[in-house]
Amino acid sequence: MELEQVRYKVIQRIRKENRETLKNPEGHRDYLQRLFREQLERERPDMSIVELRELSRSLALDVMGYGPLYELLRDPLVTEIQVYAPDVVKIEKDGRFIMSDVRFRDMDHLLTTIRGLVSLSGKRIDESEAVISCKLPDGSRLHASIAPLEVSGAFLSVRKFPKFLTMEELIARGSLTEEAAFYLKQVVEVGLNIAVTGIVGVGKTTLLNALADLIGQDKTIAVCEQVVELQFRRRDVRRLEEKPPTIEGTGAVTLDQLIKEQLRHQHDWDIIGETREKEAYYVLVATTAGHSVMTTFHAETPRDAILDRLPDLVMLSKEGQAHQDRQSVERKVAMAIDVVVQMGKIDGKRRVVEIAAVGYDGNPVIEPLFRLGYGDRLERLPGNGMEMLRQKRPYRNWKGLVV
Repeated sequence: MELEQVRYKVIQRIRKENRETLKNPEGHRDYLQRLFREQLERERPDMSIVELRELSRSLALDVMGYGPLYELLRDPLVTEIQVYAPDVVKIEKDGRFIMSDVRFRDMDHLLTTIRGLVSLSGKRIDESEAVISCKLPDGSRLHASIAPLEVSGAFLSVRKFPKFLTMEELIARGSLTEEAAFYLKQVVEVGLNIAVTGIVGVGKTTLLNALADLIGQDKTIAVCEQVVELQFRRRDVRRLEEKPPTIEGTGAVTLDQLIKEQLRHQHDWDIIGETREKEAYYVLVATTAGHSVMTTFHAETPRDAILDRLPDLVMLSKEGQAHQDRQSVERKVAMAIDVVVQMGKIDGKRRVVEIAAVGYDGNPVIEPLFRLGYGDRLERLPGNGMEMLRQKRPYRNWKGLVV
């Protein structure tokens, strides 16, 4: 029995009976399963009831675009899915990757599922465009690549849409201490510029969302993201999302263009979901426009963030390259960013591992304020980091605050 033939006959029947199903297959899941079961019963009357049920369900999920990943995509405890081969599916739960018992029938089934998921975002993947990153309807990030780029045939990863967590919930989960959270609340109250840094998958966006939630209702907010991930419990937020090019390669609106547009708007906070490339220059520009700024980017330590990673990203832009002296770029970075919150993964748990103040005294100064100490506890460190920030930003909202 050729499953593709069964699928073809069912699709033809749908086109005659109920064409709306193909426009919204998820809303007609039961109908799809019934049609596939009836067709399978005709093609293979020797199949058991259990086999019929499982195969008709599998074929219905294929038409919906989810394939065997349907339950994993719906599971709130699964934060990432990685597929290396039809029989090699790994999932992340509680910060750890484990093997899943989910399987694809064969490579063709995996490729069909990849194409189905990609089509949900209105895009396509084929041999001429063999790699793609896009957003699924629920906001999850999908990355897929196929042959000829993939030696094994295909690779698929889905990073689930991050759950919104308040600062109190992060404290309860052990991501940071009450003292560190109180300090960060004061940093937001003052309106200091914050960079949340760390490697991939350590909870940067989750913490950024919790920090943004601390912004007072009397403040105005504008947000730029490559892919929308941040969530807000308020409606007075201006939101901009990068627009990828069409299939013809036209109509793209990049993150740096969005930030430039955002800077024309009068507001208190600029939030850039993730700084990855040349838009870093305009992140610095936003800090000189009188706006308070929050963003995230990849770095292994606060020192690496200020002296290496962010200057490197700034130098990707034409404007950054105009500063031929690397030290002038480092100075701009040190004058722009006030506080670096470093995230890490300790024993599978996403945690704040360091908070550092950033200043400039002829050279960039990175002074740790909190750092993970003995017993994996985030400890307050002695020093004059807060006084350094007060001198750096003398006209921010310091009055009445204990920082």
